[in-house]
Amino acid sequence: MPEQIKILSSRRAYEFQQDNLRLSILCTKPVQEQLQELFRFQTSAMGSPTPTFGDVPATYPPGIVFDMGVWISSNEQLVPIRFLHFEQRRIVIDVAGPSSAITAIFDRVREFFSVLHAPDGSPVVGEPERILDYSEITVQYPFSLDVMIAEPFRKILNTALSENRKADQAGAAAPRRRRKNAPSPPTLRLPCHAAIRPG
Repeated sequence: MPEQIKILSSRRAYEFQQDNLRLSILCTKPVQEQLQELFRFQTSAMGSPTPTFGDVPATYPPGIVFDMGVWISSNEQLVPIRFLHFEQRRIVIDVAGPSSAITAIFDRVREFFSVLHAPDGSPVVGEPERILDYSEITVQYPFSLDVMIAEPFRKILNTALSENRKADQAGAAAPRRRRKNAPSPPTLRLPCHAAIRPG
């Protein structure tokens, strides 16, 4: 069994149908200031959010970004909110903690916006149609990973990692110039996939 499990971060995107997030109202200064105060964000700005769950379409207004806030959970645990992004069709919440905190934060966001309506009477934040999740977790086991990884794959992994170490050491000893269009040094990438849950 694992000795230590750490949840480094959790990220969730709530995706909406077209025009179910009213950016023109979300990006107004009074709304921005109240939301910044609600979660004690250190910064907020109108602008195009960093792509996290796919491309962010170019729109006007482009979106709104809040960075480094905090959420106090129901059991009085402080959860850092790394960011809260509003895109054309997506709200993305990233926390340094479990994804259960995101659910509570999103519920609070929805409650905050429940009293606001667009000039046509429609809600500022509608119902999400899809939810996407991504988490970063580290685990320590009381045994070597060699026990869990088949030997052929271990050999490939060791070769790739030792070549990377040699390239890094050579680069540290003397700066290298890469030729234009030169191949990159061999790397091993283990892609992380976001879990997709229908809304």
